[in-house]
Amino acid sequence: MSGVYVHEFTIGFGPPLFKYRKGETLYAIRLIPLGGAVVLESSDTEEDKDNPRSFNNAPLKKRFLIAAAGAIMNFIFGVIILAFILFPEKYIALPVISGFMPGFTLSGEAGFQTGDRITSINGYHIYLNKDVSFALSRAEGKPVDVTVVRGGRSVKLENLPLARKEYTVNGQKGLYYGFNFLVKKATFADKCWDVWGNSVDLVRLVWLGLTELITGHVGVNEMTGPVGISVAISETAKESLVYMWYFVAFISINLAVMNLLPLPALDGGRLMFMLIELVRGKPVNPKYENYVHAAGLFAFLLLFFYVTYNDVMRNFVK
Repeated sequence: MSGVYVHEFTIGFGPPLFKYRKGETLYAIRLIPLGGAVVLESSDTEEDKDNPRSFNNAPLKKRFLIAAAGAIMNFIFGVIILAFILFPEKYIALPVISGFMPGFTLSGEAGFQTGDRITSINGYHIYLNKDVSFALSRAEGKPVDVTVVRGGRSVKLENLPLARKEYTVNGQKGLYYGFNFLVKKATFADKCWDVWGNSVDLVRLVWLGLTELITGHVGVNEMTGPVGISVAISETAKESLVYMWYFVAFISINLAVMNLLPLPALDGGRLMFMLIELVRGKPVNPKYENYVHAAGLFAFLLLFFYVTYNDVMRNFVK
């Protein structure tokens, strides 16, 4: 659509299992199911540097869209999967308090009230009912600041000792936070919001994981790659196909976020160079940019082999 020549559109890497040519582009499915590639005319050689159909000679805005398109499609694919698995649900639980369990002590004027819609816990925005338990689990039992919408206005409840305690529900004892959520018949708008909220939650999970990796709360040896992901999908499929597809949606959205990181060899790295070009008014010398991306690719390959080795040892070697 941008007028850039596409030599090949391929899913996977390695020897081709299936290929055909349509127009000027070769389409292929290859043996190793790791990602894929769109091979564009780049005009890196001196004799082709003026090729009007090369990626390098396309207008900046078109190059920007091309570089971002893969990540955008990963995100859209994840959202579509979530829509397929969440839309059939007939009822939806909202982060709105409908009542309290016997013995709950944080209700009343200075605490929660029936009808309160929880919108934030310790700054963590609440989109869905399940965000509440996730945000509270991150607090690790410490007092929390909770923002609710009550009667159309925002109310902040500070320093609440909100932790799981033993309550009796339907004659069964268990650990709960002490309040019940409103469950209603889901409208089309409710379902759309549920899909969007789950999509945002998966993006936040990726960012939280990256933050913990950078700050050292999670080690590199805890990362997983294609081997570990395949095992996880297989194990999840044994429990539920819905859980399996939810996991696939998470992987797809994870790829979208990761690919947009401003790191060499990733789409985000290429976008970073385009932003530099926008600021400078001229592109960075392609030779130096290629050096940076090559170094980044080498680093990612080393990480890939390290993570794959750990996956194999963790899943197949006792």
